[in-house]
Amino acid sequence: MSKEMLINAAMSENVRAAIVAAGKLWQYFEESEQLHRTRGNIYLGRVTSVRPSLDACFVDYGEKRHGLLPAKEVVLAQAADPSRSSAHNIRKLVKQGQMLLVQVEKEPVGEKGARLTTDISLAGRHLVLMPYSGSLGVSRKIRDGAARKLARDLVSQLKPPRGMGLIVRTVAAGETKRTLLRDLNYLVRLWKDIQVRSRKLKKTGLVHAEADLVTRILRDYYDNDVQKVLIDGDRALESARHFFRLFAPRQSSRLQLFPGPEPIFSHFGIEEQIDQIHERTVALSSGGSLVIDPTEALVAIDVNSGKMSGKPDVERTALESNLEAAEEVARQLRLRNLGGIIVIDFIDMNKRSNRKEVERRLRRAMADDKARHRVGPISAFGLCTLTRQRLEQPLRLIGFNTCPRCQGIGLIRSSESLAIKVMRDLESHAARRRPGRVEIRANCDLANALQNRYRQQLAHLEREVGLRVEVFAEAGRDTSSYELQVHETPAVGEAYNEGTESTDVVAEQPQPTGNNQREQESAGKKTSRRKRRRRRRKKSTPTLP
Repeated sequence: MSKEMLINAAMSENVRAAIVAAGKLWQYFEESEQLHRTRGNIYLGRVTSVRPSLDACFVDYGEKRHGLLPAKEVVLAQAADPSRSSAHNIRKLVKQGQMLLVQVEKEPVGEKGARLTTDISLAGRHLVLMPYSGSLGVSRKIRDGAARKLARDLVSQLKPPRGMGLIVRTVAAGETKRTLLRDLNYLVRLWKDIQVRSRKLKKTGLVHAEADLVTRILRDYYDNDVQKVLIDGDRALESARHFFRLFAPRQSSRLQLFPGPEPIFSHFGIEEQIDQIHERTVALSSGGSLVIDPTEALVAIDVNSGKMSGKPDVERTALESNLEAAEEVARQLRLRNLGGIIVIDFIDMNKRSNRKEVERRLRRAMADDKARHRVGPISAFGLCTLTRQRLEQPLRLIGFNTCPRCQGIGLIRSSESLAIKVMRDLESHAARRRPGRVEIRANCDLANALQNRYRQQLAHLEREVGLRVEVFAEAGRDTSSYELQVHETPAVGEAYNEGTESTDVVAEQPQPTGNNQREQESAGKKTSRRKRRRRRRKKSTPTLP
C-alpha cells in the first residue's frame, strides 16, 4: 500500500506528523512543548521505598512524581546482591537508597506515575540493542518463514558485545549484514556514552533523552511503502536529512521540502480528519457510528447501527455493521494512541459463526499496528476485550485540559437538583431553631428556582423559625455552585459579639475569593450597626404613663 508521510513542523512548539494512504489518514502523531514526554528516556534514579505488598519499589528519577519499578523489571546486573536474586523478590533485588539506571516504559497517566524498567533497550533503525540481555531474537511482525530464518542467520553473525542482546526489527527484513552491522556499531557507541554520562552524575536526573518526534517517526514508520516524505519546517528537514544520511542514503530523493504557501495538512485535505480524532462519536459510511469513551480503567467503545437498523434482516445488518466497525476501531486506536484495556460493545449477533468472522476482521485490521496487542473472543453479549501497548501519549492529553466545571465527567448538576440541595441545607440549619438571616448567592437560574418554586417553603421557615432568607442572583457565578452565608441572632443571655456569626456552606465550588470574604465582613459590620441603632431608639422612646 503506497503511503505519504507529512510532517508539519513550521511551529516548533507543536510538531505534527501524519501518514496518509489514498487520501485517508492512516496514522497521526503530535508532540507539544507543553506536554513533557518521558517514554524511552533513561535516568539515574534512587530507590525511595521498597513495597513488598506490591512486589515493587518507588524510584525518584528526577521528575515531579516517583516512578514504579516492579520486581520483574529489575535485571540481575543492577540488583543490590545478584547472588541472592534468583527469585523475583523485591526485597532481595533492591534496597532503599540504591542508585539504579532506569528507563521509562510507560508514561504517567492521570494519577498513576510512570512505570520503569532496568531492562534497558536502545532502538536503532534496524536493530534493538538490549545491554542487559544476552538473547538474540527477531520481531514478531516478520511473519514469513524464509524471512525469519534469514534474519536469524544474520543476527547470529553480528556477534554483539558479551552479555548484550539484539532484536531484528521488521524493517530489517531483506537488509544486508553490512547494514545491520553499521546499526549495531552505532547502538554500542550510544550505550557506552550513556554509561559514561551516568557515572558523572552525582544525583538523580536525565542521562539520555529519546529522539525527537521527526526522528522517531522516520526510524519507526518509514519503510518501502512510504513513497514520499514532505516537511514544511527547516529545522525538522535538517533532522530528516541527518536520518537519511545515516540509514537510507539511497532513498534521500524521497525527502522533500513542502513549498507552501498553503499549510501542508490543509493542502492534502487531512485537517478535517485530524479534527475528527478528538470527537467522541465517529460516523461509519454505512450509517452506523462508534462512541469512544476513555476512562481511568479502560477505553469503552460502543457500536451503533444507526440508519442500518431499518433493514429487514437483523442478523445480517448486525454483521455488516460490526465488520465495518472492526476496521474503524483498529484505525481509531492507532490515530488516538489509545492503550491499555479496550472493551468493544459490538451489536448483538446470534450466530457464533458471525461473531468469529468479526473477530477475524478485527485481528486482520490490527495486524498492521506496531503496538503490541492481544484480541480476545467476542462473548455471547457482544463484548470483545483487547489490550494494546501505549506507544505515545493519548491525544486527549495533548492540548486539552479537564473541564473545571464538570471535572471531566461531562455532566453538571441541574438547577432543580441544586435548589433541592439548598432547601435541605436550610432545613438542617432551621432544625437548630436559631433565628437569624441567611444569604444565598447563586447563579440566575438557581436564584429564580428558589424564589419562584420554593417561595412557600422559604416563607414557612421565616414564620416558624424566624429565619429570614435573602437570595442574591450573580450572573457571573458558576452554574453548578452556590454559597450560603448564615448570620445567627444571639440567644437570650448570650454575650453580644461585635459582628454576627457567619458560616459559609459551599457546594461544589472553590473556596471564596478575597472579594467574597471582604463582602462577608462588611455585611456583618452593617448588621451590627443596625442592631445597635435599634437598641438606642428603644432606650430613647418615652413610655406612656
